[in-house]
Amino acid sequence: MANNPPVAPPGYQNPEVRANSEKKLGIVHYTSSLDFGWQGDIRRRYTDFIVHEVRKDGTVVYLSDDDVVEEYKKAENRTETTAAPTQQESAPTDVPAVPAVPVVVEKPTVPEVPPIDTDGLVTLVGPEVAKQMHEAYAAIVSGGPAPSKFTIAVVSDRAKRGHYHQEIRRIFSGRFETRAEGDSGAIVAMPSASSNRARTGGRNGAKGAKGANGNNGNNAGDNRRENRAGKKVNKAIEGSGKYLHFTMYKENKDTIEAINFLARMLKLKATNFGFAGTKDRRAATTQRVSVWHPSNQGIGWINARSAYVKVGDFNYNKNPIQLGQHGGNDFVIVLKGVELTRGANCSLSHRLRMTEACVQSALDHVQQHGFINYFGLQRFGTHAVGTQEVGRMILSENFEGACDGILHVDPALAAALGDSDVESRFQRDEINRARGILKFKTTGDVNAALNILPRRFSAESSLIQHLGRTNGSRRDFCGALCRITRGLRNLYIHAYQSLVWNWAVSQRWSRYGDKVVAGDLVLVESEANPNRLRPDGDHDMSEEQNQEEEQFYQEARVLSAEEAAGGHYTIYDIVLPVPGFDVLYPDNDIGEFYSEFMGRPENGGLSPYNMRRPQKEFSLSGHYRKIMARFTAVPQFFVRPYTDDSEQMHPTDLDDIRAVQEEKRNEKAKAQREGQAKMEEVGNSRRRRPSSDVPHSSSDERVNDAWIENTADGGSKRIKMDGDSNEAGTPTVADAVQAPTQSSRRSSSPMAIDPSTAKAAAPAAPAAEPIPAPAPDHVKTLRNLFKPVPKTKITRNGNDIGADASADDFTPAINRTAGWRESAQDLTESDDMEIAVALNFRLSSSNYATMCLREMMSGTLTPSMQAAAASRAASRQASPSA
Repeated sequence: MANNPPVAPPGYQNPEVRANSEKKLGIVHYTSSLDFGWQGDIRRRYTDFIVHEVRKDGTVVYLSDDDVVEEYKKAENRTETTAAPTQQESAPTDVPAVPAVPVVVEKPTVPEVPPIDTDGLVTLVGPEVAKQMHEAYAAIVSGGPAPSKFTIAVVSDRAKRGHYHQEIRRIFSGRFETRAEGDSGAIVAMPSASSNRARTGGRNGAKGAKGANGNNGNNAGDNRRENRAGKKVNKAIEGSGKYLHFTMYKENKDTIEAINFLARMLKLKATNFGFAGTKDRRAATTQRVSVWHPSNQGIGWINARSAYVKVGDFNYNKNPIQLGQHGGNDFVIVLKGVELTRGANCSLSHRLRMTEACVQSALDHVQQHGFINYFGLQRFGTHAVGTQEVGRMILSENFEGACDGILHVDPALAAALGDSDVESRFQRDEINRARGILKFKTTGDVNAALNILPRRFSAESSLIQHLGRTNGSRRDFCGALCRITRGLRNLYIHAYQSLVWNWAVSQRWSRYGDKVVAGDLVLVESEANPNRLRPDGDHDMSEEQNQEEEQFYQEARVLSAEEAAGGHYTIYDIVLPVPGFDVLYPDNDIGEFYSEFMGRPENGGLSPYNMRRPQKEFSLSGHYRKIMARFTAVPQFFVRPYTDDSEQMHPTDLDDIRAVQEEKRNEKAKAQREGQAKMEEVGNSRRRRPSSDVPHSSSDERVNDAWIENTADGGSKRIKMDGDSNEAGTPTVADAVQAPTQSSRRSSSPMAIDPSTAKAAAPAAPAAEPIPAPAPDHVKTLRNLFKPVPKTKITRNGNDIGADASADDFTPAINRTAGWRESAQDLTESDDMEIAVALNFRLSSSNYATMCLREMMSGTLTPSMQAAAASRAASRQASPSA
């Protein structure tokens, strides 16, 4: 992982932007009438938001395989040292070093394509694509960066496509592979597998190229062996079955993007992978994943291929991991730039104490009273045209409007594309997205647009490919929408459903609060009717968060007036339907609200009782969602001051692994220093011993002499040890063998040196450099205050009840601030420092952590809070250390 992950782009983490967006999406109420008096920014860094999957038994999934970071570091070392090792590195210490000879690597000559073939290629694919293919061909042959994939033509006739395949292979001598994608007839070209191996030497090195050390590229095979975790250490993978289960850690990537990366590396289909739920994109997340992988070979070599996706903790299982097979998520969230509604101009120590009190009160309230289970902002996208608006147009059968919404470009971004500072104001991916879409809209050039458009915008890519066909209608908007993968396409409709649900739950809360009323819905859960996967079997993956509940068939029933007043059901049992053709609506005024709200013209003029569409792809059955949520384990937190927004406040899994490895290195260095001291003591004691004290015996009596071989300095020296020595403090042979042999080079004779002959003696070899003291542990400031402490589950009569706990089961949040101060005793505090709050809590899989944070914090920054923050920022900039 990068030591300094990028700071998150501006957006929903800004309190004012977030508050305005929430009001538009029906997120308007709180369970508490109190303002807890503090506010902070979410995700100033991606690693400020850490998510760990929780198993059904309540244990948290961590990546703990020590080989993970070592694999990546070895890959780095190979690129730095094995490419051109100097002769001095392997030279013995007593032989003069030979100066390193610069390595000259000749670049391969790029064969010229005959003019007749060049003309034929232009006729076949056009001049622009022909030029692109020539450039890619040159890059492949010379070993430079080449495009991974690009479209060369769109041909509907299968026979003609075969001609394209044959000609491309012939002209470029098999350097390209071509294939037709989807039903559009688009032909794409990519470097062939043999070309990649020729350029990279198999997986890791330049095959056949003579290395700097003259080994003719033989280290490529060694690198391959080192890169494969299963072969590198021959570590047996536990378990039986054909499904390999492993822990996947990722940073700043959504689950689908990470799975697709693994699929490409293993040359498998993404559908071969299984996971229990999707995790946030702008975060560091850990979860269990399964893949059909019966070869009994480790896949740890993948860790050397990506800085943002890591795998480890392997075992085999007879069954795959399926959607919903987990017990929720454990969050560690750092909020920075914390401001107080009151006391904003107080001293730092006073503000820290007040912040502790505010956070304690907020966590205790959510622990005791829960929060409204709104769908979070990430459900609705980040572009100017929200995903809920696209979903509304799809359900209203305005397919052209839906396509325009997906391909919409923010006018401010479009106007700024020509500015030199555009990359400092917008994300690079968003800039390239806008450029690609505008290229298509202005020129109609599909290939040029797709070359600019980042890969992750697959919905936009699908629309451009379909609408830009040369052999089909450019107004087939319904067909274009159907080209988008089902999971991603459903994201838009789900967003509209979520909008309706948010407004419905807000309406119910405003009328009845936490009171159970007649006509409310509760789930029917019994042995005869368990939750089960929907029978259609279509459970495509999508990028949206917490979608797994929609894959299960649920049944609900209406509460009578007697049941509502009986006290058996609480607000935590009540559900509301997400609109669909297979759900029941409340038998009270809230059910009527669904019809009234969806029937408004601005909401599509739809009916909740008519959710089937002529296109099966746009018909959704709906599901039920509990209107309240709460923690499923006792929360924890700590408060601390800081000065740098880019500082990592809490360790990720990789930080924890690095800490373990650092500790092992320190222990090894300590053992080496102790061994060196022992060996020096042995040598010194022999030099001090008078020659008369050395016993002399005949050769046939020297049966108790013992010799050891010392290879401390890379050579080989034999040192005699006295077999009958048992003086206190004198190491035995066993001691000397067990001690690490890192001492300096010295004479092999055990006899004392005669001072009279000292000048004539050969000069002693220069002493080896002493073993350095261990470097300071870089993770001491990243002490994990949450992980070592066992989670306290909320129980009643010994049974885990989690979110079903009542107010009587209240356990206060645990304040870990004192523990943080113990680990940061050297920190000098000043009044211009900012405050950060680190929270640790656990939620069910369908709950949004951002909605929980919303309940705990103030909605907006007051003018006094803004003024105090600006004053401290100005003070820091004016200080000499700034």
